[in-house]
Amino acid sequence: MIRRPRPLRLKTVMRIFASVYVIILGSVAYTIFLIARSGAVKLDSKSLANVLPFAIFLLIWSIVAFTLFRSIVRDRGLLSDGEIAVATVTSQSHAGGESRESRIVYTFKDAAGRTFSGKCADRTRKVFEETQTPVFYDPANPSKNVALVGATYDLVDS
Repeated sequence: MIRRPRPLRLKTVMRIFASVYVIILGSVAYTIFLIARSGAVKLDSKSLANVLPFAIFLLIWSIVAFTLFRSIVRDRGLLSDGEIAVATVTSQSHAGGESRESRIVYTFKDAAGRTFSGKCADRTRKVFEETQTPVFYDPANPSKNVALVGATYDLVDS
């Protein structure tokens, strides 16, 4: 049994995405701040037209960043402190064009023997139907779960 809390490391791709999101959001927010501070923004339609594209961009990227960071926080808690179960992949599909993404659906039993399911993107592309993969879940609410192949973190050997 792996001890808790387990040592984790954010996957390289997620580290790059998170850094880029923070830099871009900070840059756009700072640009809006500079425009507002310079007095160029007044409550007339011409000045609002200058800031509106930045504000819309900031809103869209904020929503994307929120979902990204929410999954990072959720996965960290589940992988670090969650219970481990072995899941069986029940179905797999591929979505997307050239860089097709593997999406899996899996089922597992918690410590009490109840069956739960989950789905995620298989970032490793090594899991297929009827194969088994580790799943980390919240013992208080096993419907909150993540398969190791779809997590934003890697387990670190200590």
